[in-house]
Amino acid sequence: MRALLCAALVLVAGGAIPGHAQQGDRWQVTLHDGRLMWDLRLVRLTGDTLVLRQGTGDSTYRFPIGRVDELRLVHKAERRLRGEPRGYGSVLAGTDDEMYRLTLYSVSERRQIIERVFKDHPPDDASSDLWQITLRDGTIVWNLHLVGLVRDTIVFQQDDKTVRYPLARVDEMRLVRAGEHEIGPVAAGGRYDGAANGATDVVYQLTLLDLPQRRQVIEQILSARRASPP
Repeated sequence: MRALLCAALVLVAGGAIPGHAQQGDRWQVTLHDGRLMWDLRLVRLTGDTLVLRQGTGDSTYRFPIGRVDELRLVHKAERRLRGEPRGYGSVLAGTDDEMYRLTLYSVSERRQIIERVFKDHPPDDASSDLWQITLRDGTIVWNLHLVGLVRDTIVFQQDDKTVRYPLARVDEMRLVRAGEHEIGPVAAGGRYDGAANGATDVVYQLTLLDLPQRRQVIEQILSARRASPP
């Protein structure tokens, strides 16, 4: 089984080079029941649950790794119809795809393989940014990953769930740059127990802005993220 595990870690079709993640990587997943999901981005591995996001929207999927039979990194955006070689319905397939077949492995072995996948193909840096927001009623929410803006609603990923906040309710967005944890009055720069707070945080104050201005700030943040190099 150890030999099979090593083989799974190096099973690539074509000349793919592990360790060279590219912005916009797309993954395809084959589940144990035969279903295929495509146009996915890696988000994180939480315990024995694989978290992925579909396309550029806020659709997030969580699969127990025991249900995942294959991970495929699609290198060539070529669509094939059902019945053609290497094709599954209208999913993406390419001759240089990178494949990780997990069918014969235990959950612990699958975890090792997927951990290696994340090491070789880390998610875009922007997706790992940690955000903290202050709502109009004074509530502070932390450990957020910014997903997008949908009809004046800010969408975040928090641990294994997707959360949404109306833009009009958000008075401050803070991009956390340091990992310190402090307790103290908000007015004195402190944060609630467990909330990250650092001197190098990037803070966006929205309190005095109207809704269109707030929307413009968030759109600029998202635009800057998309323009960032991988």
